[in-house]
Amino acid sequence: MGWKNWPYWVKGGLIFTILVLLVTFIIGLIAVISYSNILFSGKDIFLIYFIIIYLFPSYSLLNVLKHSPGSFLEGDIITAIISSSIIWFLIGALIGFIIGKIKQKKMREE
Repeated sequence: MGWKNWPYWVKGGLIFTILVLLVTFIIGLIAVISYSNILFSGKDIFLIYFIIIYLFPSYSLLNVLKHSPGSFLEGDIITAIISSSIIWFLIGALIGFIIGKIKQKKMREE
């Protein structure tokens, strides 16, 4: 089953997840190049941007579920990466689903 045969929601989910991950890495690399100074090393700045951008959905979700602010940073990094990937996939899948329905409606009208 090739890419062209996949449903729009799967395409949207994959594209959105990969796009967010790439944008996160690009912004992180720009931050490392631009803002490296005595206080933070390049690796620290990259990790800060990675946490802020990519892991934000799961950070919020895990803090709500655990009912204790800041508990996310004490551990659960693998859980956060996996749950953020799932959340970004679901957002992209929703966008792809909507696009698929719009295209399907246009094809019926023709």
